[in-house]
Amino acid sequence: MTYAANESTGGEPVELYDFVAAGVHYRYTSSDVAVVITAGAAAGTYTPEVLLRNTIQATDENATNATVQVTVARGTAVAELHAFDRAPDPPMDLTIFRYHRDDADAEVVVIFSGSVSSVEQVGDTAQLLATPEESVMTRTIPTRHLQVLCNHFLFDTGCTLVAADFAVAGTLGRVSFDGLTLTITAAGSHPDQYFTLGYLVALDGTTRAIAAQVGDQITLVQRLPEGTWAIGDAVTLYPGCDRLYTTCRDKFANVPNFFGFPFIPRDDPFRTAMV
Repeated sequence: MTYAANESTGGEPVELYDFVAAGVHYRYTSSDVAVVITAGAAAGTYTPEVLLRNTIQATDENATNATVQVTVARGTAVAELHAFDRAPDPPMDLTIFRYHRDDADAEVVVIFSGSVSSVEQVGDTAQLLATPEESVMTRTIPTRHLQVLCNHFLFDTGCTLVAADFAVAGTLGRVSFDGLTLTITAAGSHPDQYFTLGYLVALDGTTRAIAAQVGDQITLVQRLPEGTWAIGDAVTLYPGCDRLYTTCRDKFANVPNFFGFPFIPRDDPFRTAMV
């Protein structure tokens, strides 16, 4: 039975979400079990995840304002990539596929293709707003702003710093009852707040944003998943950046690549009366 026939008769539809950032795929499925696609553009293994999305509107090819909002748990990898207003460089792409489990031909159809244009953290979820390819190609979207903060994000191509050069290896010590505060001795060898706005990578690759650091105490934005860690596990810490000029200068010695405008006059000379 063809895909179209399955659609008209109900079938067993499954959606596959393929997020791609810097060449790395993050594949999720609405199915309750993992889905493996062996051929075609959708090839890969998709892991079960709670995913919610709005309706994809069927529009003519001249429509460029159709967007898709996908809601995921805040702890998923794609959400962590956008923690603390960070953004992948280049922007994350999203392709949504659909197929039917009882389709003997295993025909996979693209129902959306575009880029993640914004992410909003709402409680324990992250809402990713994706814009279709047609919109990206026809609209002029400003990517640089006249602002005090640097337009780059730490470790992106404009910043030029390499994350591996700043990685700090440590060992997971005590964990607070709520799972948010970790004791990591290696963090204590750096000044307080050095890792604030940075992130931690656990032994299994799980990433968590760091809300604060004082001495060897690391406070996470969201705790590590239960059953994925143990006392004594190796972890890796990465520092954070608030994108201020002084931080770029004093913490990272990277002023030549600072792309902000911290010395903008408070008074607009074109609006100030001449004396």
